[in-house]
Amino acid sequence: MANNVVKFPKSPDVEQRIEMKQHRLRELETENGYINADIEHLNKAHASNLEEYGKLVKELAALWKLVAPEELEIEFTNEWGDDFEFIPDFDINFNPEEDK
Repeated sequence: MANNVVKFPKSPDVEQRIEMKQHRLRELETENGYINADIEHLNKAHASNLEEYGKLVKELAALWKLVAPEELEIEFTNEWGDDFEFIPDFDINFNPEEDK
């Protein structure tokens, strides 16, 4: 039964190899175009989310009467290097031992 198998040529002629590689280059260019468009879209969505996040934190602080909205600055740093500034107008006690 194995005698009936048609083997793919191991080394097509030079013209065929050139054509295959050029075709693959076109495929990669198309795929990279899609990836770049996705990256651009995700960057815009990310920036929009970060802007909304900052506004929501300011609004919550004002609703909780922690600070006046115009006095609030927000700064957060995450693993991707995005920076926000958050300077509350109240003391935050991070030492639970002092509360005892």
